Amino acid sequence: MSVFQKTGEPAAKVIGPTGIPYVTPLKDLCVKVVAENFEKRPDFGKLPDVFVKRVIELFDLDLPLELVGVRIPDEGYWKRRCCARWRNCQVTSHGMSWK
Repeated sequence: MSVFQKTGEPAAKVIGPTGIPYVTPLKDLCVKVVAENFEKRPDFGKLPDVFVKRVIELFDLDLPLELVGVRIPDEGYWKRRCCARWRNCQVTSHGMSWK
């Protein structure tokens, strides 16, 4: 995200409850970048588990199955993906696993 909008004008500042402009923490920006680029670089490296979970929560639900099938064991992701695709998800019919 740039400080300037397309018109060359400065971006609007978001003011927090203290009256100080809010700045998105670097760790949140990094999590977003990892999630957005996972298809190009499908690796978490040494990312701590707490951030891996946050990255997975941001994943697009139509990432290629070949990519996420072997890399993402998180049941929360698979539940979101199934519910987005099918109306009547019967997890009991599939060994109690969303994957």
